[in-house]
Amino acid sequence: MKMPVLFVGHGSPMNAIQENAFTRCLRELGKRLPEPKAVCVISAHWVTRGSHVLGVDWPRTIHDFYGFPRPLYEVKYPAPGAAAEAKRLAMAQHLKVDHEWGLDHGAWSVLRHMYPEADVPVFQVSLDHERTLAEHVALGKELQKLRERGVLILGSGNVVHNLHKINWEMANGAYPWAEEFDAKVKKAMVPSAPVTSSWNSWPTMPSVGQPRPSRWKATDRPRSAKAKVTKKIFARIAISYRDLRAGGCLASADRNSNEPARHHRRRTPDSGSPRSRSAATI
Repeated sequence: MKMPVLFVGHGSPMNAIQENAFTRCLRELGKRLPEPKAVCVISAHWVTRGSHVLGVDWPRTIHDFYGFPRPLYEVKYPAPGAAAEAKRLAMAQHLKVDHEWGLDHGAWSVLRHMYPEADVPVFQVSLDHERTLAEHVALGKELQKLRERGVLILGSGNVVHNLHKINWEMANGAYPWAEEFDAKVKKAMVPSAPVTSSWNSWPTMPSVGQPRPSRWKATDRPRSAKAKVTKKIFARIAISYRDLRAGGCLASADRNSNEPARHHRRRTPDSGSPRSRSAATI
């Protein structure tokens, strides 16, 4: 059976241990989907130079966030890896097999609701900081072959991720620019949309100035070298989400955040993001 592709705006890491409409939706989704032989996760929280694939038998649980309650750091997701599938993909696509990474919160915070028994093998593919848009599209097309082998492809991250615009008064709402950006992303993801031409038309949309870090006003730009690198990575991730469309993905953008503006770290096991409530499959 050909497996579907799923994109989930995973939101705050706290969703991993909270009971809410979003997590209930994930549980129901796990019950409705056909049982996969393995799950391949493309997470926004693993960015590397060159494309890597996780090839370990028992991936560790990475708590790549900080400033959250202790119970969140005590969560373990002991799912087995899918080393054979990962190595097969690496050989076919010339990817580097990684034995040091594990399951970051972009993966386990979603999977522990979808597959709470942690009995489905999981492996991750990194986002390549150096790949061009065309190269990401080419890799996305090749990832489609995993679906024929019973592998569920899961893209995980946040399409709208503007921590500077958190509004504590909007408990269940979204900014107009977020709604507009959400609609634009969905339109770009449909199979009939040309990947490059759709992306090139985005700068003409006024609301693009809100979600994209590269459009921040000069007075709002981060000043530290680390923040500038983070901004560049976020801009690359925004493109990479679209690249998942080439692998059969249908994306849905995130809503306004209502969680505290906590910080992420990309390669170390102790760094958050706001809440989102979106998931789409085909």
